[in-house]
This record gives sequence, C-alpha cells and structure tokens, in this order.
Amino acid sequence: METSMNVTCAEIQISDGFEYRVPADRFTLFQQFDCESLWFSQDNRLLADPVSQKLMDPVISVSSDRLLTSRCVDELRHQIHCDTSAFTLDTIFRVRNGTAVTPNSGSSDVFKGKIGFIRLHSRSDHPRIGSVNRLSELVQCPDADHHLVV
Repeated sequence: METSMNVTCAEIQISDGFEYRVPADRFTLFQQFDCESLWFSQDNRLLADPVSQKLMDPVISVSSDRLLTSRCVDELRHQIHCDTSAFTLDTIFRVRNGTAVTPNSGSSDVFKGKIGFIRLHSRSDHPRIGSVNRLSELVQCPDADHHLVV
C-alpha cells in the first residue's frame, strides 16, 4: 500500500534543516511488535533506520515518524514493514523546491532574485560609442546605490 505526500521545501523547512513527518494515522494501523520503520532515497538506498540509528547523508536525525535532513530532498520514502503479516505501507514524499534556502549552504545569489543592469566602465571618444557612454552613466542596479560591474 502506498500514499504520496506532495510538499514544498518551504513547508518542511525548520530552523535545523528539513523535516519530513509521517502522519500519525499511518502508525495506528500497525501496533504489531514486529513492525519497523525505515527511510529510503528515491533510488531505494537506505537513508535511515530509527532502531539502529544508522544515518546516511543528508540525514541529521531520525525517529519512527520523522526524518530531519540538512538539505531539501526531492523524493523520500518512509516504509513501515511488518514481518508476521508481510504487510508494507509506503509513504512517498515528493518535494518541489519553492523558496526555501538550505541552511548553511554557503552559496550566494548574485542578483538576489532581481534583475540587475550592467554598468559599463569603459569610455571611448569614438563618435559612434557616445550613446554607450551615456547609457553607462544612467544605468544602475534597481535596488540602491550599488552598481553591478562586469
């Protein structure tokens, strides 16, 4: 049995990273002692085991009902498997990257999502280049007094 959850990175972002939470009703069906929870990547690699606390990158922490990652992951699968009944319940998390920023990513957006204009630094006394000189004096970044230089 499989269920999909569609979310955005912004919806699952918390201060420590990105939290994937399995709905509580998924666990009420399986109160058997031989049921276990596991977390898998999109390519079916084991990412986390709550019992052994085995964690693979980008997992920071795990419990039976939640997974915390250091970056937003496009697709994850939480699986509850019961040995005696041979029943398996998968919850697939499909994530769209909205506006979230990965904490401590170290990357910077040069334009911060805004359109910048180029200020030309070269000047020329050539008669046909005069219009470019005038343009370079007028064009600036729409944000403030900062000019973008190429």
